[in-house]
Amino acid sequence: MKEKWAKGVRAHLGMAVAGFPNLLFVYGPQSPNAFCNGPTCAELQGDWIARLLDHLRQRNYTRVRQRSPRRKRGERKCSKLADATLFPRADSWYLGANIPGKPREMLAFAGGLPAYMEKCRGKRPTRVRGIRDQFGFRLSSSP
Repeated sequence: MKEKWAKGVRAHLGMAVAGFPNLLFVYGPQSPNAFCNGPTCAELQGDWIARLLDHLRQRNYTRVRQRSPRRKRGERKCSKLADATLFPRADSWYLGANIPGKPREMLAFAGGLPAYMEKCRGKRPTRVRGIRDQFGFRLSSSP
């Protein structure tokens, strides 16, 4: 992960990273973690991950991976939200400025928890190579 994020962090809804199938986490970058009560944010993300895992289990899928185009849209959304604030004008940990050599970028979703949860809940079912994907991931039964 350190190498993957050396040039900047990219995480789908702050819960998954392209190139790391079946790795899901809570309270990650590009989630509202910095603007939300920690246990509340982790619980809501945990519930969403539990629904995803239930979705996989019910359909006998064994693999979930982030689709690469989503990470760019998520990154742009985080940056666009931050650009409407004073965050980009400050050298703060919100932008990773406290770590020498780290790329300066907004690390949290600044749109608020309700908007973030709407993004999570608002995933529309789409066709991905014949597999219904309502969570923004590619789902499969193969390794």
